[in-house]
Formats: sequence, structure tokens, C-alpha cells
Amino acid sequence: MRLKTAFVKACFLALRGAEARLKERMKLLLARHADALPGSPDADRRLSRKGESDIGLMAKLILGANWKIDELLHSPLIRAKQTAQLFAEALGASCTVSPGSAPFLSPGAELDDSVAHLSKSRASAALWVFHMPDVATYASYFLGLPPASFYVTPGTILALNISFPLAPGKAMLIWTMQPEGIALFRGND
Repeated sequence: MRLKTAFVKACFLALRGAEARLKERMKLLLARHADALPGSPDADRRLSRKGESDIGLMAKLILGANWKIDELLHSPLIRAKQTAQLFAEALGASCTVSPGSAPFLSPGAELDDSVAHLSKSRASAALWVFHMPDVATYASYFLGLPPASFYVTPGTILALNISFPLAPGKAMLIWTMQPEGIALFRGND
């Protein structure tokens, strides 16, 4: 009986260890909202037709990576919300959650708030839709690069592999792509 109890205990500890290892890494897709129409006030700007089309292309890239998005967050601004909704629709079953607004993705929000959120998140693959220069600031932080290392065009995604515990420079850039790049691969303009 002692052997059986020891075996069960060892299995339980192994499962707990496996669960902890799953949390050691996370796919984080940092996306700038798609192309938007000019207008005022800035918070109410809506996506252009090009922006709507671009998200379909970018979603195909995520589908090709075969990732299940289990966290889809966006800034409260209209163009980011529309982008996230289009991603959710285009990803279909590969997106297991509805888009949600996250104050820590608002323009100019504190990076510390997003780091705190990630530390508590149970997601294995998260897609965040927000704005420049914040997308570049977050990517620079996670990759350990100077803040001015990136300019992210509308609709672009940076896919990172995040390691836990979080610290500057502990992420790895998996890929980055902008809609125009996918259009070139497909032979479209």
C-alpha cells in the first residue's frame, strides 16, 4: 500500500510540475490596430476598407501557425476594438475567447500594468491589439532592446515567445509580419 501511495504522490507531483512548465512560456502576439480612417476625435476613428481586408490576411498567418488564441484583448479605442473583433471572426475556432477591452492597452498606459496582467494570465497564446508607440515599447521591453528599436505599421503583428518569470529581454521574437508582406507573398498588391 505504501508503494501505491508513493506512486500516486509521484504522479501528482509530476503533473503539477508539467502544469508549472506550461506556464513557463507563452505566445504573445502584439498587434497594431489595422489601417484607420482619418478623423476626430482620435478615439472614434474607424477602420478603413484596407484595414478590414488586412486583418483577414493577418488572421491567415495566425491560422497557419496553428495557435489557439485563448486571450484576445484590445485597447478601448474603436479602431483597436474593430481590429480585435475582425480577428476573432476570421480566426473562428482557433480563437477560444471573445475580445475584451483592457485599460492597460490604452494609449500611453503604463507598461507595468501589462506585465502585472501577464504574470497572472493563464493564456497559452494571447493576442493584444493596441497602438503605436506602445506596441514598439512593449516589444522592446520584452526583447530587451532600446525603446526606439521598432516602428510598427498598422495591421502588423510581432509574435513573441515570453518566458516566466517576466523580465526585460527574456522573450524571443518568433516572427513579425505586416499585411503588405503577406500580400507580396500571395502576389497581390
